[in-house]
Amino acid sequence: MTGLTQREFAKLIGANHITVSKWENGARRPSRVALRLLDLVACGPTECMDALRRSAAREKRLGGPAARRAAVRSRTTT
Repeated sequence: MTGLTQREFAKLIGANHITVSKWENGARRPSRVALRLLDLVACGPTECMDALRRSAAREKRLGGPAARRAAVRSRTTT
């Protein structure tokens, strides 16, 4: 559906590729949050994938999730 490998898709959504593999083969069910994200991808894969790529690029620029949270906190406290 997305044209990505499991590894590429997992990286974009912040999951382990083994987890994505288990979702696909039925060995594990996604969490409620993951299911919502997967529903969004299914509804509009191109737009959703573009948004995920932008988010991943922004996270990389900010230095990961911890740095992003710190940046958000600094904007809200000033």
